[in-house]
Amino acid sequence: MYSGYNMRKLRLKGFTLAELLIVIAVALLLAAVVFLTVMVQIGKARDAQRKADLDKIRTALEDWFDDYGRFPQAGELPGCDQGFGRYLAIFPCDPRTRQPYTYVTDASGSWFKLYTSLERTQDPVIIKIGCQSGCGPGSAYNYGVSSSNVGVGEG
Repeated sequence: MYSGYNMRKLRLKGFTLAELLIVIAVALLLAAVVFLTVMVQIGKARDAQRKADLDKIRTALEDWFDDYGRFPQAGELPGCDQGFGRYLAIFPCDPRTRQPYTYVTDASGSWFKLYTSLERTQDPVIIKIGCQSGCGPGSAYNYGVSSSNVGVGEG
């Protein structure tokens, strides 16, 4: 049916195992690079959300202070995705864990600190605010905001 010449010709049309393995390896390498790049970008986006959330909460807390002459105690803050009176329609929480941000104040409500952890630990703002060795309760956080009368990394 097929002569030896035709069989050789048919075999030459396919890929060798080595060629297939190289193509698969290159494809996997490219997929890994794309995956890692996407994951880094997602982490950056969540960090941007965290920063924006803390800024929104800080503004709401300052408005509360203007109305009541003190910052609220932790028990006066709403849970995740609940309203906070006229101050915030929805009280934001961490975009990844869906847990509330860590809020600290003194007994008289004269100051507050609000903490979170950024995924991108080399973010320059961490050094700028002095949290490269950790901030907040147990030094467990690397980013935060505070009332103007106290620093995030103090005490």
